Amino acid sequence: MSELTEYQFAQLTNQSECYIHTHPRVDNHTFPHGAFSDLISQTAAINTATPMRFRTTDVADGVRVGGTNSTRLIVPKSGVYNIQFSAQLSNADSNEHDIDIWFSTNGTSLDNSNTSVTVLKKQAGVNGHAVAAWNIFAKLNKQEYAEIYWSTPNASVFLEYAAAKTSPVRPAIPSVIVTVSFVSDR
Repeated sequence: MSELTEYQFAQLTNQSECYIHTHPRVDNHTFPHGAFSDLISQTAAINTATPMRFRTTDVADGVRVGGTNSTRLIVPKSGVYNIQFSAQLSNADSNEHDIDIWFSTNGTSLDNSNTSVTVLKKQAGVNGHAVAAWNIFAKLNKQEYAEIYWSTPNASVFLEYAAAKTSPVRPAIPSVIVTVSFVSDR
């Protein structure tokens, strides 16, 4: 096990002092992180808590996706993690609908983490869209996990994947994107 060493210098009563703090490295992941996405549209049963799926690993160093349906964001060491996401919301109905999105750790919803988002209605044959994007800090122990849940009152609302486009050329739109970054061990 190697160590990351941090040096802090302080001027104290006409003397220079050096404080040396060592932080253990865990499996070479001092600052574990991961970026994941999904390249398939996602649906949910009406009024049902449904975890977002992350079936594509874009970048990963320590953080990984697990669970039966690729919904769990599993961390390699204890600490505080910044979890950021964006979701491409689509509505194929002629009425606007609100959906809810919230965070969970180890199967328990995080208090005060829910947000309602209004997805515009379909007009002139074009689905209504909205993008949900925010972050939260979550305390997790080694090998614990976080999930992002959503719920819709109408089956016409879904997380939409869109293929790359031309005129102009532009990349695909994942249905969801998430990044998980280690912030602190405290």
